[in-house]
Amino acid sequence: MKKKPESGQIVILLVLMLVGMMGLVALAVDGGQLFAEKRTVQNAADNAAMAGAQAICRGTDHDSAALASALSNGFDNDGIRNTVTINHPLASGPNAGDDEYIEVMIESVREPFFAQLVYAGEFEVTSRAVARCRESYDYAVLALTPRNDVRGLEVVGSGNLMVNDGGIMSNSTHPTQAVFVQDSHATVTAEVIHTQGGVSCAGICNPPPEAGMPYVADPLAAIPPPPVQLKPAQSTPDVSSTCTTVGGHPGLAPNFSGTKTITLNPGMYCSIRGDSGVRYVLNPGIYYIDGYNSGGYGIEVKGNSSITGSGIMIYMSPNAGRVYMYGNANVGISACKSTDVGAWCVGSNLLYSGMMFYADRSYARSVSMIGNAQWDATGTIYAAGSPLDLSGNTAVTSLSSMVVANVLRLGGDSNVVVNYDPGLNVISPTTLSLIE
Repeated sequence: MKKKPESGQIVILLVLMLVGMMGLVALAVDGGQLFAEKRTVQNAADNAAMAGAQAICRGTDHDSAALASALSNGFDNDGIRNTVTINHPLASGPNAGDDEYIEVMIESVREPFFAQLVYAGEFEVTSRAVARCRESYDYAVLALTPRNDVRGLEVVGSGNLMVNDGGIMSNSTHPTQAVFVQDSHATVTAEVIHTQGGVSCAGICNPPPEAGMPYVADPLAAIPPPPVQLKPAQSTPDVSSTCTTVGGHPGLAPNFSGTKTITLNPGMYCSIRGDSGVRYVLNPGIYYIDGYNSGGYGIEVKGNSSITGSGIMIYMSPNAGRVYMYGNANVGISACKSTDVGAWCVGSNLLYSGMMFYADRSYARSVSMIGNAQWDATGTIYAAGSPLDLSGNTAVTSLSSMVVANVLRLGGDSNVVVNYDPGLNVISPTTLSLIE
């Protein structure tokens, strides 16, 4: 019996093998193309979301920014080959309705290369990205000290601290008194009250403080001290007391008593002192304090005296003495803003827009407003290395401010209201982050 020839079977096997090899090639080529396309679409969505978030930070058109970014990456939102969808704020999920977030979805359609031999349709690749523009500084009052033996926020009298439109943060790691409210009649209120360490609140703390929060770095650490004022302040007829500062610079040292009005100009000062009804009026500019008087004070205002002015920044150098305002003293100072036409802080000084009081970071002396002294201030109060004491018996101390101090203390019957308005303070840094 003769065997059938097998040559035809080999041909069939070869054809099957070729088909299988072509399938593998198609899978490799089209699979690789799809993988590359997925990466391209995802990168484009990520970049577009970040561009949108950056526009949110800048207050510009976030949709236009996201679409422009997508276009630069090859996705023109033609509705045929690709579609770019932008959601701001997010419509769903845990962050729905929060205008800090922006979502970008890109859908890309492409035809297969080899796979069209076995697949007649098109491939769709969709990627999604969510980015956030977040204010790095969410707290209107921040006590920077991280020490475990120091209270960050201390209210030891029956006074009140009310923070509107902002939170309170104490970096203190004191196990039980990072935030300390001693008197049952005292009240501390804010949007949030956060602390690294423990809490002791015998009065009203609203909302209840949250302990164990992460450390918050100095949000203004990147802002450098102002340049040294090498020339003394221009003397007015009433201010003729010249001096040499601790840093060796020529300056002025006004020291007046009695009921009179004294006008001061910006520049270099050894110290400023007023007693018994003196009214200091400050012209716009930087007041550079680089010394102290015989009592050890860089600024001393007392006895119904006052110090007022707009477009002002008071800078305490490392050489400056203590700040001491007491005995019915009144302070009414406002910082300049970048929107003020012709203000001194435009141009090269724009960096200090909104900064009303700046104590050098190495300045560790006390800044005190006590004994019926009243501070009606607008602008950031920055004393990163200093204790800020607002003790006394004032009716209301009104601060349209961001308050950043090493520690903050209220005693007596102080009533301090902090009305935080970012537009009136140093512009807070923002952070861009890709969330999803």
